Amino acid sequence: ARLPAFRDRVLADRLFLFRILAEVSIDSACATVAEVRKRGPDFWSEFELYLSDLSRLGCLALKGLQYGVAGTLCGFVGQGAANALMRAKRGLRQRQGHPPEEDEVPIPPLLKTALVWGLFMGVSANLRYQTVFGIESLVDRTVAKSVPALGYATTLAVRFGNNVLGGEQFVDLARWAGVQ
Repeated sequence: ARLPAFRDRVLADRLFLFRILAEVSIDSACATVAEVRKRGPDFWSEFELYLSDLSRLGCLALKGLQYGVAGTLCGFVGQGAANALMRAKRGLRQRQGHPPEEDEVPIPPLLKTALVWGLFMGVSANLRYQTVFGIESLVDRTVAKSVPALGYATTLAVRFGNNVLGGEQFVDLARWAGVQ
């Protein structure tokens, strides 16, 4: 199977696909009901705003897909290069008659590692980037107009924090997935 984790999940829970459909349907219905309740009689006159909210969710999903594909491709390239270097180093040591190093780590599986990168980029990096962009936009449209240095400081602080958080999250995810 091309997606063994998905296949195993479906086999382990015969209602899995139904549950996914139910979750998406219920979520969409509840969001619509909330919009109707909050907007009241203005719902239909503000229908474009409701569609705008749905469009934002679609954008988040599309960006997640784009980041996920990019992360998977970069995972293949990056881990492929790392694996090639590990094999070359070990082959060189072996040809020189050296025994394997005691603390030699196993070579990570290429496909699984690339998929972990894709998942990480599609979910974590996507959400974090959307948050960073939102914070920067908010600061730029408000206080940075009066104090431009605050815009620069915000960018540095938010992007630094984003990178630290992202690095920590990836290490945790990679260890959990068994690729590090």
